[in-house]
Amino acid sequence: MGKSTVDKGDGKPVETEEEVGTIIMDDDEPMANVGMTCGFTYSPEAFESIKVSVSLYMPSKTDQKSLDKTFKMCDKWIGKKLKKLAKAVGRV
Repeated sequence: MGKSTVDKGDGKPVETEEEVGTIIMDDDEPMANVGMTCGFTYSPEAFESIKVSVSLYMPSKTDQKSLDKTFKMCDKWIGKKLKKLAKAVGRV
């Protein structure tokens, strides 16, 4: 699941979750958890700020190729979501 949060400082942060995909795992194979959280704070006017964050963590096989592939998937998904949210709050 990927998660996006927009906090306008009004005490009511808005969180959304989105299923990113389905991964079929082999129970006998060790797995890792790969992902990241990115965000920004935008201050459109004095004494006002909007905090935006997006996170995504996904299971991955433990070999380097799989870890890199999973990380790139997370990075790409988060980048798209951050751009969309930046437009929504008027930052772009």
